[in-house]
Amino acid sequence: MAATFQLLRELEETKQCPGCDLRSAKLVRIDLAGGNLKGADLRGADLEHADLSNANFHSSNLEESRLQNANLNDAVFEKANLNQANLEYARLINTKLMRAKMVEARLEHANLEGANLEYANLEEANLKNANLKGSILRGANLQFAQLNNADLRNCVLEGTKLQSANLSGAQVSDEELEGALLCQTTMPNGRTAYRDC
Repeated sequence: MAATFQLLRELEETKQCPGCDLRSAKLVRIDLAGGNLKGADLRGADLEHADLSNANFHSSNLEESRLQNANLNDAVFEKANLNQANLEYARLINTKLMRAKMVEARLEHANLEGANLEYANLEEANLKNANLKGSILRGANLQFAQLNNADLRNCVLEGTKLQSANLSGAQVSDEELEGALLCQTTMPNGRTAYRDC
């Protein structure tokens, strides 16, 4: 059942809606800063330009949601489903995304500085021109991801799966990539690495 007008009004007033059914809801520019939507169903929801900073979306389902230009700074998306979500130009500074599902997510030009993406699944994600400076990507799956021109300086890349990923033009040193898994990986200089095949 889709979100009712009454439910949306209550959400705007209280910023509390754990476990709510908000599938395909139109929440453009909504202010949910500091709110609690733990376990909510937001599949296909439109959250463009929304303020979700410091909000709790632990285990929520945001598959195919639209979050372009949204503020997700310091929010909790641990174990959330963001598969195929559109996060272009979104702000995710210090966001907690541990074990989040982000397969085929669109994160072009997103700011993920200092974000915790430990063991997140970003397979086939588009992170072109994204800022990942200082983020934690330990154990994350970035196989087949597009990281062209991304900023990966000072990232924790221990055990990060970068097989078949494209890092051309990315800002990252060979030393920072030492702990990552490389196989058929396009390196920042355009060459292909086979080190861990």
